[in-house]
Amino acid sequence: MTETDLLTRITINPKIFGGKPIIRGRRAAVEHVLGLLAAGETSEAILDAYPYLEREDIQACLVFARRVVGHERVEPAIDAEGRAVVTLDKDFAELAVAFGQPHSGIIRIVNLRLAKHAAVCFAAIEQHGGALVAGAIVTAEPGRLRLRPASSPEQSEVQGDLTKSDRSQ
Repeated sequence: MTETDLLTRITINPKIFGGKPIIRGRRAAVEHVLGLLAAGETSEAILDAYPYLEREDIQACLVFARRVVGHERVEPAIDAEGRAVVTLDKDFAELAVAFGQPHSGIIRIVNLRLAKHAAVCFAAIEQHGGALVAGAIVTAEPGRLRLRPASSPEQSEVQGDLTKSDRSQ
């Protein structure tokens, strides 16, 4: 099984453990498995204690950890599932474009209070969902959304349906 295949076992579900990386959509957090390994537990002992886990799940946790620590990209699994990525990191989107990394859309949040993030993400998805699926990047700033279509390096500014409360930081 390739590393990319292994990484498809690691998922993120905001309803489980607050969106921490989990194994195959189950209530098994990657950090828990890594903690057990760090404490000296063997893979066999973990598999015995958690019969729903498979050896490849433990391998996936280790691959995920190595890539995160090495600042390597882990989003091929996210792209394989057709998920958009939400980030506060400017470099993330720029590097995705510069290196031609495939993705199913990126929403970049700039200068918005945490309380506004969800509403702005929903607005970006409602207004630009088709473009995001095609690999666009939407930058969400107070009062506006900027769209960078997948096929064009230029950005077009879009004054969308952001509510007045969404425009305030």
